[in-house]
Amino acid sequence: MYVVLTVADDSPVFGRIDAIYVQDMRCVLLVRQCSSEYNSHLSAYKVDPTDDIAAYAPDELLDYYPLSGYIVNLHRYIVLKNFLYDKRQFDI
Repeated sequence: MYVVLTVADDSPVFGRIDAIYVQDMRCVLLVRQCSSEYNSHLSAYKVDPTDDIAAYAPDELLDYYPLSGYIVNLHRYIVLKNFLYDKRQFDI
């Protein structure tokens, strides 16, 4: 499963959930950041995992709705399910 971590250069930054830890009723996701590029033919983002790993609480994510990865021609793609709203982009 994947989540959207943030937006950089008008593109979402995805992270692959590698583990979920719960302690004292607090949840932490161990996430591997992915590089991505948009494929207009599929209307999806091709993702490749990087070596960057970080822990995130769900409220730190731009969008905590989990996304599935689809395999097309041995590459993994993610299709966004909703509009990503980053208030930093719209605040004046």
